[in-house]
Amino acid sequence: MAYDTQPDIRTLQALRFNAGKPELSYLFTFGAALREVANVCAYGARKYSRSNYTKGAPYTQSVDALLRHLLSWQEGEDRDPESGQLHLAHVLWNALRLCQESIVRPDLDDRVSYPVEHKVTT
Repeated sequence: MAYDTQPDIRTLQALRFNAGKPELSYLFTFGAALREVANVCAYGARKYSRSNYTKGAPYTQSVDALLRHLLSWQEGEDRDPESGQLHLAHVLWNALRLCQESIVRPDLDDRVSYPVEHKVTT
């Protein structure tokens, strides 16, 4: 009868209770995009000051900037002429800012509610 001399790896590892917690390591699969967003951050730090955005701004400012960059990209312009950075990196930065502020600064919510139009049936 042969005995397994290999230790059970489960008994050699520290216990971790991560069930239900976000697996942030997924973000590493977007390394190239994250680097581009970091370039947008650096540009903003030079233009305004580092972390200027943490002072907050109405949500619609981020939405407007995001849509301007997305529209420019959709129209075929890959890089923002002012910053030299990718329009899509600006889109991501504005989306991250908007998401962050929606979590930590609900007082900046200036969304306009538009009435839902009802579909006309014939």
